[in-house]
Amino acid sequence: MQPGYFDDVTVSAQVVQNNVPGRRAGTHVHTPRFSDLDRDGWPDLVITSDFDESRLYWNNGDGTFTDGTIAAGFGTGRTEMGMEIADINGDGQLDIVTTSAFMDQNDDGIADAHLDGNRLYLNDGDRTFTDGTDAAGIRKGYFGWGVVAFDYDNDADLDLFQANGTYRDAFCPICDEDFPAYTVWEEFEHEPTLLFENDGSSTFTDVAVARGIVSNDISMGVIAFDYDGDGDQDVLQVNEGRDPIAPNLFRNDTVSANDWLQIKLSSNGSAPRGIGAYVTVTPSAGGPSQTREMSASGT
Repeated sequence: MQPGYFDDVTVSAQVVQNNVPGRRAGTHVHTPRFSDLDRDGWPDLVITSDFDESRLYWNNGDGTFTDGTIAAGFGTGRTEMGMEIADINGDGQLDIVTTSAFMDQNDDGIADAHLDGNRLYLNDGDRTFTDGTDAAGIRKGYFGWGVVAFDYDNDADLDLFQANGTYRDAFCPICDEDFPAYTVWEEFEHEPTLLFENDGSSTFTDVAVARGIVSNDISMGVIAFDYDGDGDQDVLQVNEGRDPIAPNLFRNDTVSANDWLQIKLSSNGSAPRGIGAYVTVTPSAGGPSQTREMSASGT
């Protein structure tokens, strides 16, 4: 193998998705992400997918992976699409947030088990996860896509920004027992972008409108970054639809007396700019710590 070339090692690495069992034949993958979830020095692979096909692969450190999905308690979302990996509850372990489709009931007035919403998988630190979705209050995320965890108000806990929406024509070719031909599909076209604020105990409340996040565009991708260098995180949301739609850049004007810290990482090894590094900061002696992972992945 020469520098600048790639070898397809999907089969030998044992991460083939084609034969993953699910409610529908074929593959329906949305978001892959590498993250060292068990802190053994090797990046693990998490994949979200429609139709019960999400997977968590533990890195064996020898170029191969082991499917640990079921044993870990991961992949319970029925239509998982977007994903974020971050220390949501502040215990130093990286948790997993997945977005999905949610509907209270279909057009017959019957709750739909296939559209059962988001998931929050809390990392127990022993290669298992606990479902903290309902306690966190984030199950109802409408038709969720991209999601990013960021501390928008600089209060030392992570909040969540979630993109939403779709339109009937995108799914009607597969309308069947998994996605019935709802007469209320139109509601997915006008669902709001969400900003879930963390109250400090990993319970979230949508404060999007109150914070100026007003968007009913069909949005799919999001990224948080401090574009104007003022110490708070702004958000870029990209939108999709039947006609070209411009992205939304939400400048964060949150007024806060809280401090912030920017860290520049470097590396002498194979990973440039500290990618893969864990950073833990304890702002005050004896106080709570904050843990972040330097990641090259997105949502």
